[in-house]
Amino acid sequence: MAESKHTPGEWEPIFQNKKAFGVRTRDGYLFFSVQPSRYGDQDERYKDEVAEHIANLHLIAASPDMLEALMEAEWGGTAIGGNMSCPVCFNSREYGHSPDCKLAAAIAKAKRSTKQFQPGQCHECKKVQNGVMEIADGRKLCRDCFLALKTREAADAEAKGETDG
Repeated sequence: MAESKHTPGEWEPIFQNKKAFGVRTRDGYLFFSVQPSRYGDQDERYKDEVAEHIANLHLIAASPDMLEALMEAEWGGTAIGGNMSCPVCFNSREYGHSPDCKLAAAIAKAKRSTKQFQPGQCHECKKVQNGVMEIADGRKLCRDCFLALKTREAADAEAKGETDG
């Protein structure tokens, strides 16, 4: 499992004087925000904004735990043939996530990773695709061309094994 670069340790929401909110780690504040302003005749708006502010604070404080859980679940399924697979897009780890996999997108967003499928032009079929992935030799392939390449490689390896033996 790849390491994350975010501040390690427990993140906890902090409320100070009912006027300020923050997220704190053992090393200090990560995030600090002032409570929304209160104006006369806007009590309902103010209550809604404070409630939203507090909900956002708890979501921010929980984000390292959620990222860790997503990363642990990422290849926790079992694909055909016993390979590990993504529980959301069901692709095996060998072939990687589908371009529209929400689990891969959430992890990539949290880690600001660009290694997953990105919009671009496929080197093989020349189509502009929603998702292409750069492979080891630098070519960018869409999912279909990537799967075709892996199928060819497997067939070549099998044929070579038969002729060598």
